[in-house]
Amino acid sequence: SSDEDDDDDEDDDEDDSCSDGIEFVNSDGEVATYASFSEGVENEKGKNGGVTAVASVNPEMLYMYIQMEFCEKSTLRTAIDSNLHQDVDRVWRLFREIAEGLSHIHQQGMIHRDLKPVNIFLDSRDQVKIGDFGLATTSILALQNQQQEHVAQQPKSLDMGNSLTGKVGTALYVAPELTGNASKSTYNQKVDLYSLGIILFEMSSTPLATGMERVKTLMDLRSSSIQFPDHMMTENKYSQQLQVIRWLLNHDPSKRPSAEELLSSELVPPTRLEAGEIQDIVRHVMSNPQSRHYKHLIARCFAQESDTICELSYHLDMVPIIPRFDFIKAKIIDLFRKHGAIEVVTPLLTPCTRTSTRENSVKLMTHSGSIVSLPEDLRLPFLRHVALNGVRFIRRYSIGRVYREKKVFNFHPKQVYECAFDIVTPCRGNMVVDAELIAIANDILRELNLLDQKRNVYFRLNHTSLLKSILLYCNVPPDKYKELFEIVLEYLENKISKFQLVGSVNSQISQPGVKINTSYLCDVLQIPEISLEQLKGTLKELFKGRGEAAMLAKMAQRDLESVVSLAQGMGVQCPMMVCPGLPINYERAKGGGLVWQLLGELKPKKRNPITTIAVGGRYDAKLVDFQKSGIENGLQVPKVELSGAGFSFHLDKLVHAIGSIRGCDPIEVMIYIIGSRPPTKEVVSILRPLWSHGIKTGILEGVISVEDSAKEVGANLVVMLGEGGELRVRTWDHDRFQERHVTRPELISYILKTLRPECSPTDCSSTSQANTSLQTVSSVKNIPSLASQSQSNGTASLDIIFLTSEKPNMSKKRRYENQVEHKISPILSKFQRKEKISLIIVDLPSGPLRGLVGLIDPAECGTEQGSSSPNSVELQALIDRYPKYKHNIMQIYDEIVDIFGESRTLPVVGVYSVLDSFCRLIL
Repeated sequence: SSDEDDDDDEDDDEDDSCSDGIEFVNSDGEVATYASFSEGVENEKGKNGGVTAVASVNPEMLYMYIQMEFCEKSTLRTAIDSNLHQDVDRVWRLFREIAEGLSHIHQQGMIHRDLKPVNIFLDSRDQVKIGDFGLATTSILALQNQQQEHVAQQPKSLDMGNSLTGKVGTALYVAPELTGNASKSTYNQKVDLYSLGIILFEMSSTPLATGMERVKTLMDLRSSSIQFPDHMMTENKYSQQLQVIRWLLNHDPSKRPSAEELLSSELVPPTRLEAGEIQDIVRHVMSNPQSRHYKHLIARCFAQESDTICELSYHLDMVPIIPRFDFIKAKIIDLFRKHGAIEVVTPLLTPCTRTSTRENSVKLMTHSGSIVSLPEDLRLPFLRHVALNGVRFIRRYSIGRVYREKKVFNFHPKQVYECAFDIVTPCRGNMVVDAELIAIANDILRELNLLDQKRNVYFRLNHTSLLKSILLYCNVPPDKYKELFEIVLEYLENKISKFQLVGSVNSQISQPGVKINTSYLCDVLQIPEISLEQLKGTLKELFKGRGEAAMLAKMAQRDLESVVSLAQGMGVQCPMMVCPGLPINYERAKGGGLVWQLLGELKPKKRNPITTIAVGGRYDAKLVDFQKSGIENGLQVPKVELSGAGFSFHLDKLVHAIGSIRGCDPIEVMIYIIGSRPPTKEVVSILRPLWSHGIKTGILEGVISVEDSAKEVGANLVVMLGEGGELRVRTWDHDRFQERHVTRPELISYILKTLRPECSPTDCSSTSQANTSLQTVSSVKNIPSLASQSQSNGTASLDIIFLTSEKPNMSKKRRYENQVEHKISPILSKFQRKEKISLIIVDLPSGPLRGLVGLIDPAECGTEQGSSSPNSVELQALIDRYPKYKHNIMQIYDEIVDIFGESRTLPVVGVYSVLDSFCRLIL
């Protein structure tokens, strides 16, 4: 039936599927097909049953051929017997190849079990081929991986105790766990590593003369103590081999390395390759970042460690301690903020591209292999952000570190503090922006007192349209611009002479088939800084034409005249000179824009004292380039017109150019404690009032020279405090310290008179207002709205106390109420409802009131230390400083002390000045 025929077909298919894949070729080279034995039987049955069958093919003589690689150099045994041990490099190369082969078969879940020199073949290229897998077996682990598909990534570990049994291997190479009653032993892939250890010994040692000596030596090696021949133990050249052999011959399989561990060990030398081979391999690996080899290479790069010497010397002299640095930085920031700028900090790292990085950029690598760079200027990341996000108007400043790579290895990159200021607007051609930038740079030097005539400060200006007109007039090819600009910069920085400038221009700018007017070009490039009035006369040959070059030159002249005039109107008095060949920032403003440098003699004693202080100019073209790049790469870039200009300078240069600055030292008063038992309470009682008056004060202990330590931190006054309360004061005067004895009540007043003479008490007579006693009007009932409001809101209740020079009438009370409500309401919400706050309203200025609040310690109020006696040292110092308000200060102080003294718990007391809305709480 048809069903039976289908069954027969299925049986035939099953027979075909069970084929072992061997094909037979006849004498003509064609694949021959023959009837199988089962087919012959079926045919015979067909004949007997009367069924017609196809006659079988005539029988032919068959020959089976097995094609194998011929290893011309025979086996490893041959190499060992031929004094392989004399070529150490070859020993390690062959050993590594054997280990790599074992690693491969172990990863396939197989164990060789009969590894020995005669089973390791060497081909014509002297490469290892492991053969004779007659005793090889598949480990249980590999079978489990095939049968259990739910185990996603089962590691082919060599420590899993894969169970295999049977007497295998050759006696001298077999692992200890396979000897004896092997039928009861358990082993894994590390049996091959033991055999490899014996093989490495034979490869490294001198061939033994007799078979008996070989057996004895190898049996000693196989012992649990692993005994080596005496000559190998005494000679240093075998030290590396002995370590590897001991590792491999460990009788505890768990302590033997796997093939992968062995290959990654530092004990096994890496493969030696030719330089070209290494470069090809690295190039191939780096071409595919998703490959396993790429990730391994990156991981190995990050696994490197620096030595201790490099760690200790890497940051030497990298952290200069300059107190005036912070002072100068603050002054500059204040000036920037006056011009409406805000600080904008851009990301630290930027991906490296061919166009965004320079030769001296500091490049770093992330763990994924991405190459990024540290900022080499603070402007480029900001311009990228502005262009891609369509920021139309912003004034920003940024102060941070920029980096340059050093040519010497194992040293920190060079870092300098750069200060950048930028103005971005949607309108192009606004000369006011360029003039303002010049004025800001000028004001910075004025603030730092660097505009004196000795500094010879001046501006060097140019216009990219003027430079382009010169290049067009001289027919310089655009592809030569970059080389030309580098030569000109070297000349302007006095690195090459005029003769070298002319020679470099003639040799590097010339191009076959292009007639370049190098004579006129060199004449223009050698022009020193000239005034704007001299520009047209100096370049009259260029200005008298009517072509594109002349048009660009005339437009540039108008822009320069406008900027100079506006800058002078903003107060710039420094000379502003024009340098027609100045090539800075040409690419960023190649569409036309002003570029400039601020120069001066920051170090007059140098051989070449002129230093570039700041560099600025337009960068409209760079913004457009970033916009186009974003659009071309599929980003949603806002289509807006942008224009920008800015300038930068190195803050370090200004700091080093300025000498000492009065008032920027970190400490003004140094309290030096004498003896081993410092009077800490006495120290605190001195520190607190000094801090409250804004005096920078610190403590000094255990130094040899008090005066040297005070000079080091800039302290002009030293208070020497002994264990018994002895007090001496040393003041820096006329280049040395003058010492005098000061009583404890006089100390604070003396320090204020010495360091703050402008705040010292005057001899002016007291006014009637100061002598008038303060009137006290107490109770919250006088201001019911505040009380009801605080209770209805569920906040703390107020007890209002008036301590003013005159008793306020109802209208004044209402006005004071509104002031207090506006100031104190946000504070009341932070307290619990049951809390009671006593608020004292006064008409005392915030200066003495602030000092008074700083003197009061709630924990000491009501005690002898909190007495309101005028002899209290801190209180007396405050009165001496503000004698005009003596009676006011005393009465407010007494009122606060009484409030704290009458309450069983520490209350909350506040003071509020109606003169300047100053409010403070005492907790």
